[in-house]
Amino acid sequence: AWSHDDRRIAAASADRSVRVFTAADAKPLWTSRLHSDFATAVSFRDDDRFVATASKDCTVKVLDAATGKLFTTFN
Repeated sequence: AWSHDDRRIAAASADRSVRVFTAADAKPLWTSRLHSDFATAVSFRDDDRFVATASKDCTVKVLDAATGKLFTTFN
């Protein structure tokens, strides 16, 4: 998923991780490994403050888009 300001790209992975990179040079910004099964989707909030991730573990995690720190989990 592209951030709305086009500065970052977020990717969900079968290794249970979510990664965010800079769009300009693909520099890794952070990696989150909070899901217990495949991460299947990722999306930035309209103001790019948060990233929502979905997983086969039946949870949605909301992460701070700047740091990757967990904000909340929906079961």
